[in-house]
Amino acid sequence: MFRAMGFNNIGPAYMDPVQKVTVQFIQPAADVQIELIVPASDDSPVTRFLAQRGAGLHHLCYEVPDVDKACEYLRSQGSVMTCAPVGAVAFGGRRISFHYWHKQIVELLEAEKSGT
Repeated sequence: MFRAMGFNNIGPAYMDPVQKVTVQFIQPAADVQIELIVPASDDSPVTRFLAQRGAGLHHLCYEVPDVDKACEYLRSQGSVMTCAPVGAVAFGGRRISFHYWHKQIVELLEAEKSGT
């Protein structure tokens, strides 16, 4: 379906046992990625979320230099952390964190460290 719409830069699928999802990325532009997420099991946090809200665009992800500081900032601004920083398979072990903030889900992605 995505290739038919002109998205030819489609990456491999990754199984993330921590989040219990399979993810795949589509890159429509040099600095933009679309992440497709599918629950890998009935007890995945995504399974319940999709049952309640259905499929569609659900969150934006921001790459940040220091995920701990960014989490601290969002929490000081009233966010609710729904997932503390954990390593993500699809991002080579870089840590991600999820927050509920201003009626939106925000994902933070730890930037790659220089020299790694």
